[in-house]
Amino acid sequence: MSHTVSVKTQITEPGCIQKAALALGYQCEIAALGKRIVEKLFESEVEGIAKVKIPTWQLPIVIAADGTLQYDNYEGRWGDPVDLEKFKAQYSEELSLEHWQNNGFVLESKVVYQDGTRELVFAQ
Repeated sequence: MSHTVSVKTQITEPGCIQKAALALGYQCEIAALGKRIVEKLFESEVEGIAKVKIPTWQLPIVIAADGTLQYDNYEGRWGDPVDLEKFKAQYSEELSLEHWQNNGFVLESKVVYQDGTRELVFAQ
């Protein structure tokens, strides 16, 4: 049985969404300012500020304005949850880079651990 899953996150910055998707080779569509993207998932229609298509997933992920991720991966049969975790980690990295670089810091080192955890070290 298919279920649409909504995960509450803080993925809300369109520029970082796009950078994260591109860094991973995922397709990304960002809604025009003041507009929404409407997408039909298996049994429901959802809307959001962005749509990310992971190449190995059957349906896209739609990101609502409040950061909720809306998707249907049919309990992992239509898309590996690991790919979503990679996107969330990459988004977090892009957001961190943007924040710290805008405040005069430079990325000094980056380590990506086997479990996907990332360690970023910034210097001023």
